[in-house]
Amino acid sequence: MDCMAPAITLLPNQKTEARIGFYIIQRGTEIPVGLEISALKNLHGIPIIRLIWVPQSILMFLSRCLPVEAGHDRYEAENATMSNGPYSVAESSASNGRKVGYIDYANSYVEFKVSVPSSGYYVIAARTGNGTSRGYWATHKLSVNGGTESNFHVANAGWNNWGTSTAKVWLNAGNNKIRFRKGDHYAEIDCLDVFLVQ
Repeated sequence: MDCMAPAITLLPNQKTEARIGFYIIQRGTEIPVGLEISALKNLHGIPIIRLIWVPQSILMFLSRCLPVEAGHDRYEAENATMSNGPYSVAESSASNGRKVGYIDYANSYVEFKVSVPSSGYYVIAARTGNGTSRGYWATHKLSVNGGTESNFHVANAGWNNWGTSTAKVWLNAGNNKIRFRKGDHYAEIDCLDVFLVQ
């Protein structure tokens, strides 16, 4: 897949259009934004969608473009390890009918065990919700396999109005631990998708 063009493109098997911020992206239409683009494949090597690295203000809308198709691996937050406050609750709009909230304290975290077939760079896409009062953005502190933490931004769109926050991370072949510790303000997690970067 040629991914040199700085644009977002829906593949032919995706829905006709998707809204990215103020943009409407129609099938076969490219909207230049001048930033880096990567090809995404599921863990079986099947091309899924072209994803551009865009400002977080736009990234929150990418959940409407990232499909969950046959063979795609998804990790539900309610199956993750939770510590110091977080727990899962029923929510009809969540991907498996449950979400994880109450990530309220500085030492609160949700940790996913993720298995990949080979070492390399992957995009992790967390389906997140942020309803912090006054419209504040939230962050989680993201770490992989006990490494250095980095800010994982979650835009504010209201509780249960799910968006997608992403990061590009290095994963080792086999099992990995991806931890989200509370940062600024408040954000819930529904699930985590992992995509191989081509």
